[in-house]
Amino acid sequence: GYRVESSTSQSSGFAQVAQNVCPDNNTGTTCNVTGLTNGTPYYFRVAARNPQGNSAYSSTAGPYTPVVPCSSSW
Repeated sequence: GYRVESSTSQSSGFAQVAQNVCPDNNTGTTCNVTGLTNGTPYYFRVAARNPQGNSAYSSTAGPYTPVVPCSSSW
């Protein structure tokens, strides 16, 4: 599986947002993160997990800024 962490800073303050993202068959490679604030940039990093522990974290990815989906009724 994987451990996914996010932060509003590129270099510090990371906190776990998901763990064991891959199911037992190791086919899952996506992670939906909820509770983010629209308009706030977020950075993410990932570590692989196995019975021996976590790998080193990936390079930081981002920033990614969630926005409210546009909806219009014409």
